[in-house]
Amino acid sequence: MATLAQAKTLGGIGSILVVLSFIPYAGPVLGIVGFVLTLIAVKYISDSIDDKSIFNNMIVAVILGIIGLAIGALVVFASIFRFIGLGFLSGEFGPSFQPSELPPGDIIGFIAALAIGLVLFWIFFLISAIFLRRSYNSIAARLNVGMFRTSCLDIPDRGSTCHHTGRIHTYFRS
Repeated sequence: MATLAQAKTLGGIGSILVVLSFIPYAGPVLGIVGFVLTLIAVKYISDSIDDKSIFNNMIVAVILGIIGLAIGALVVFASIFRFIGLGFLSGEFGPSFQPSELPPGDIIGFIAALAIGLVLFWIFFLISAIFLRRSYNSIAARLNVGMFRTSCLDIPDRGSTCHHTGRIHTYFRS
């Protein structure tokens, strides 16, 4: 069975790797590895305090975030490709292209599709953030560490990222 000390180590390493995700080329891989290590740390915390709802809420948050990202990206890319079509391959948008020749209905449809995609993305991320907050509130209550309770207070500003890895890192430093 996992211990809190192991969770502390994995959470600290994971949060450092997530912070390094902005490094060019290797950063995205480091970010994903760090995120997975953070998930494992939450699993260890959940197991050590014998509360399965902590990890279940975290998994629901991750799944909803991935679904939201996929749906948002799909709708946005589909609307972009529907708008420009494959005409850019044949030169339709070449030097003689005049934006004023586009029908207004196409532009309105494009903007509406983009707005719908972004709203769907935001809704899924908001629901994901609610589950993430539930998970961290449970950790805060069970471990008696208030830092976890404040970890998702900036959700509306930052989607579902919640800076959870930074909060875990802050907890594990103390």
